[in-house]
Amino acid sequence: MSEVPYEDFGLTKEEYWECRQNMHTPSFHTEIVFSEEDWEEDWCNVLYFDSDDGIALFSSNNEMFEGTGFQMKLIDCNYCDIQYSDMIKILEIFKGFEEVYKERDKEREMRGLYD
Repeated sequence: MSEVPYEDFGLTKEEYWECRQNMHTPSFHTEIVFSEEDWEEDWCNVLYFDSDDGIALFSSNNEMFEGTGFQMKLIDCNYCDIQYSDMIKILEIFKGFEEVYKERDKEREMRGLYD
């Protein structure tokens, strides 16, 4: 089985497997990166565990919606169940990230970085 870089989400290998297969507590973990360099991208990733071996990776890096959506990939599974309340929390994380991203983008534009 391939694994996601769980360290990026603040997890140890043991915690990763506990989240993945504990059979009682779904969880999600975030990785938000704001680049130091103006030409590098900022991003937000959310790693969701359904606790029954289902894992989904949500990422702000997507080709279709550029800052107004996200991408979802299943990790080593065919399905991943998600509670409505957890999906709402994940959406709130992305909306918060989008607000900060847009503000940083405006600052970069004002400094003339996109000319």
